Amino acid sequence: MPDNHDPQRLTQLYDTLMEKAHEVIERGQESGETLVKALKYAVDTVVEMGEYTREEAQRASDFLQRDLQDAGTYFQRTRKELADWLHMDLELVEWTLLDMFMSVADRTRVELDNLSELAEQASHYSTGEITSPGTLVCDNCGEKLHFRHSAHIPPCPKCHKSVFSRVSKED
Repeated sequence: MPDNHDPQRLTQLYDTLMEKAHEVIERGQESGETLVKALKYAVDTVVEMGEYTREEAQRASDFLQRDLQDAGTYFQRTRKELADWLHMDLELVEWTLLDMFMSVADRTRVELDNLSELAEQASHYSTGEITSPGTLVCDNCGEKLHFRHSAHIPPCPKCHKSVFSRVSKED
């Protein structure tokens, strides 16, 4: 039985879900395809393939949706570039992953333009979750954690606390 809390396994699943959601949105299967529908399809697909449990897929989907909403909110609010949201040089990020994430994040931004109340949902990150590339800052001590690819969020290396916020260049 797979360990559904294995950080590497969840990180791989996070990327797989992003890829599947990207495919759905790019195909435009349905008029007005939404992020929620695309992620549901992605979850159903990986569960049907039998490599992941529904619990694992839903957990990774929740992390991905949080990151996409956070990116969409940032773009909606600031109209700035991806490098500002990531708080790092784009050359450090894997391009295939970045392209997929941006495609889905742009769709999220469009949805957030129509549903601005979702914007506040994407503000907290916790140890044990998976996050997209970018920079998180410890809410307790201010230590910055830089992620060059999708990754498991560890406890703060400085104070060992477990709650973080995304930081952008404007922060």
